[in-house]
Amino acid sequence: MTPDHWRTVGELFHTALDQPVERRKQWVEGACASDPELRAEVLSLLGSDAVAGGGFIERKVKPAMVSMLEADGRPPIPARAGPYRLVRELGRGGMGTVYLAERDDDEYQSNVAIKLVRRGMDTDLILSRFYRERQTLALLQHPNIARLLDGGTTPEGFPYIVMEFVEGERITTWCRSQNLSVARTVSLFVDVCKAVSYAHRHLVVHRDIKPGNILVDKNGDVKLLDFGICKLLQVQTAGTDETADVGLIALTPDYASPEQIRGDPITVASDVYSLGAVLYELLTGVKPHKIDDPSLRGMERAICESEVLRASLACTDRSIARQLKGDLDNILATALNKDPRRRYESVDQFSEDLRRHLQYEPVMARRDSALYRLGKFVRRRQASVLAGAAILIALSAGMVASLRSAQIATENLRLVRQLANTFLFDVHDAVKNLPGAIPARQLILQTGLQYLERLSGRAGDDADFQQEVAAAYRRIGDLQGDVMNANLGNMKEAIASYGKALELLDSSLRKAPDHRTATMEQILLYRRLGNLHEYRRDQQQALSSFHKAESIANAYLTRWPDDPQASLHLADVQIATSNALRRDSRWADARKGYIRAIELLEKLDAARPGDWHTRMSLASALAGDGICVGRLGSLRDSLATIRRAAQVREELLAREPANVVTQRDLMFVYSHIGDVLGNPNLPNLGDTAGSLQAFEKVVDIAQRIHNADAADLRSRSDYAIALSRMAVVLPPKDNGTRVRLLRQALDLQNEVASTNPEDMSNRSDMASNHNFLGDALLNGGDTQRAAQVWGEGISIAESVRDAASPVLVRATLLMYRKLGEVMARTGSRATAVGLSERAARLVNGPVLTGFPPASRQVLSALGTTARGHIYAELSRSLQRRTSDIGEARGSLQSGIVLYRGLAGQPVFTSNVQLELKAAESELERLR
Repeated sequence: MTPDHWRTVGELFHTALDQPVERRKQWVEGACASDPELRAEVLSLLGSDAVAGGGFIERKVKPAMVSMLEADGRPPIPARAGPYRLVRELGRGGMGTVYLAERDDDEYQSNVAIKLVRRGMDTDLILSRFYRERQTLALLQHPNIARLLDGGTTPEGFPYIVMEFVEGERITTWCRSQNLSVARTVSLFVDVCKAVSYAHRHLVVHRDIKPGNILVDKNGDVKLLDFGICKLLQVQTAGTDETADVGLIALTPDYASPEQIRGDPITVASDVYSLGAVLYELLTGVKPHKIDDPSLRGMERAICESEVLRASLACTDRSIARQLKGDLDNILATALNKDPRRRYESVDQFSEDLRRHLQYEPVMARRDSALYRLGKFVRRRQASVLAGAAILIALSAGMVASLRSAQIATENLRLVRQLANTFLFDVHDAVKNLPGAIPARQLILQTGLQYLERLSGRAGDDADFQQEVAAAYRRIGDLQGDVMNANLGNMKEAIASYGKALELLDSSLRKAPDHRTATMEQILLYRRLGNLHEYRRDQQQALSSFHKAESIANAYLTRWPDDPQASLHLADVQIATSNALRRDSRWADARKGYIRAIELLEKLDAARPGDWHTRMSLASALAGDGICVGRLGSLRDSLATIRRAAQVREELLAREPANVVTQRDLMFVYSHIGDVLGNPNLPNLGDTAGSLQAFEKVVDIAQRIHNADAADLRSRSDYAIALSRMAVVLPPKDNGTRVRLLRQALDLQNEVASTNPEDMSNRSDMASNHNFLGDALLNGGDTQRAAQVWGEGISIAESVRDAASPVLVRATLLMYRKLGEVMARTGSRATAVGLSERAARLVNGPVLTGFPPASRQVLSALGTTARGHIYAELSRSLQRRTSDIGEARGSLQSGIVLYRGLAGQPVFTSNVQLELKAAESELERLR
């Protein structure tokens, strides 16, 4: 017997062992139909194996076979296949050998891979599989699938396939050698999924996905190979035997699905499983199954019965294991589910979840916790869940009314109240931080509150019940207009809801002064009101609300000093107060509050390591303090502090990637980093490239949050701000992009303004963006449109004059000056003079009185020099008057004195210095 013949016998024998016992004989007879001698030898080995016990041949005969084959060597390489010269063997599979070959006829010369059916394997079934592979490859034209180039038959009658030669490494080896991060590995694997998905769309299931069939070429591109045992998902033609074909499949057990091992029908779910097995190995470094017993029963136990260890537990690298916890654990567990019905329905779903993970978006795969199942069900069936709950509540309420027994009625009242509270608090809080949750929150809160209010009449003077209804009103107010979270933009309605809640709490606390939960609700409500007043630019009311909240929190902690939740609420109020002071440019005062909050939060963090709310608040305090440090002149220290805040928020987002609150807060931190690095309108380090990178992250997060929930006005405002920040950092060569981004931002802000005219913060941002857009249009040569935009911006700014901030006043003065100069140059003297006078009235009026002294001085300098610039242009116009030069000189000189008095102060930014130089140049020109 020749080595080649022994090799054929051995491969057929081992393939037969992979089949269910009852199918083995049928399989051998089909595979060896044209060679009775070969059939007899394989059946004889199977019989010996059965008598001696499973694995006898594996243990005793295989080593001898391997030794003999190695001693006798491999058969010689065939010389040619059609016009191709075979160079060397590349590999062997279940039915063929693959060779590196060269085409050396007169057509062209190139390296290819040629697959030949091996001698002894040319049975009808083997040949039909080979032809089917050739047919399949002809159907598949995809950049991540090795291409079919040609095909034919050798003079001896053996078919061959000519394929693209992929010079690369198997994916596991390549990822190891490149030391890829988890994110880059997942990103590369998404390309593998694209190839398999493409095959599925062309009705082809691969059935042998494994690292050896996935190569990565020298360009880092993946190529899927070997469709030798693929299955066509179509109706079988007459005369074909799908059962026999399934039995013929030579599996790679480490990556095979349970249904392949059991011999069940194969669908796309089998490829999903195999892909999951490959990704598991790529990320953990180990295979998902531990197959100690190579017999069929042993493989069944390992693959069909034993649960796959979670990837984060299987990985020995602790750093990587931490990254696998959460989404990737759940994604892999879904792909590797034993039940194909519970896997991803398609490779596209699998790939989409991987993409979502990379983009910090919520994924479909989750551990089946009770809370997750509840939240997922509510999001999927909002209307039906709420309708069912309403019916249940109504039935329960009816039961309470109809039952005569007071004891039973009381118990059922308790149950209905508990159900309403579960809906209002547990279910609502399970979904509130998820993208797109506003419609679900509306239905949940409206239904729950409706029944709580109906029940409140039965509660009498029950302080607990009043507190529950007050908490429900707070949640309603949050949905209506909590500016710090996803909301509908109804600020007036939110204030009314918060007011109802406070009335109920006042009543509750009169009855039960020691009601700790009611007191905590008061703190939350006054902080919410303060935030709302601040966004309406009513700083006096905002600070008053914050001070009430802080006073209540301090009194509470005097009585109950060991309550960590109260300490956390106090820190949050201190942060909110400092935020309001910071937005009024009161940097030093704001910093005092941030420092107090940081000290308190660091103590809480040490006592409760890893607490999500504590860490979130600590990041907020650090970010705010970092901003103040920068405005007070220490930009390097500012950047370090803000980056510390970013690190905390990145850690929190890794724990809860779907949490919109964490995403939004991280977006703000990246924005602050971008400002410090290179925002030209603020003190910065001059790192424009770094600033652009930061704002690209900001825009990406803002866009994803906005796209996830069209009803959320807050996310619309955030997205607009992100676009405008990105626009102002762009270099001059990207002026066209700057115009586009600013227009997009203004479109979003107009939508917010039409829905929520009470949002003065949004209107202030709109005015600033008109200033920036006018500049961009002027730089592009469109003076007429720039003037129109500045005029619109001035109208918006003046409509919120009573709610002005230093930022808004600055933008207004700049637009007065620039529009006034254009009007002077185009002959509109009266308009130009009017704009100069409006600038003077603004800086000399009551608006600036509430600002810090340095802010007042820099704005006074800007307004005074704006008047000088306008009169300088008038002095050069056709409508000039002799007094124009004197007016211009006087205003410019006064403004220059004010500017120079700011030298060395934090407000003396690069932009302010440019304004000083412009005033000095204009004054020199007038001499």
